Amino acid sequence: MSIWNDVKKTVKEGFTVATEKTEEYTKIARVKVDILAKKKDLDRAFRDLGEKAFDHLNAGKKTPLGQGSDVKTLIEQIQTLKKAIKDKEAEIEKIKKEAEGKAKSKPAPAKPASAKPEEKPKSKSGQTKPAPAKPETKSKAAPAQKSATKPKSAPAKKPAAKKAPEKKS
Repeated sequence: MSIWNDVKKTVKEGFTVATEKTEEYTKIARVKVDILAKKKDLDRAFRDLGEKAFDHLNAGKKTPLGQGSDVKTLIEQIQTLKKAIKDKEAEIEKIKKEAEGKAKSKPAPAKPASAKPEEKPKSKSGQTKPAPAKPETKSKAAPAQKSATKPKSAPAKKPAAKKAPEKKS
């Protein structure tokens, strides 16, 4: 019965960790979507500012470009969007740190009492020997594609194309 309780406890802990990670990644994804929307707005504001500058310079106006209220509004909008993007990036870091803090505050899962620690063999002098190397096993993975015919060799070279004889007129 003890083994089943240990398995049940381990599975519950696994699901808890998976749930927490899913929540963390979901929060981060939502913030990243917000960042992308803000970057799109920022690109649009820069484009509009560029159009205003072009129109102003193309018209040959003598007044400074920054005098127009629409240009000032765009500059303020750009500054606001840049700050909002930085804030969202800081929010992502905060989410990551909170998740890291939760992971550190939880104790590591205890080993079941029924599990025995692995003992290392001792030499005649009483010192522990290094564990013997495990023999390499070949992978049992199936090949990507089996063929009933012979395996294909490298593709044969194509003969050079012959030039058509020139027509005499």
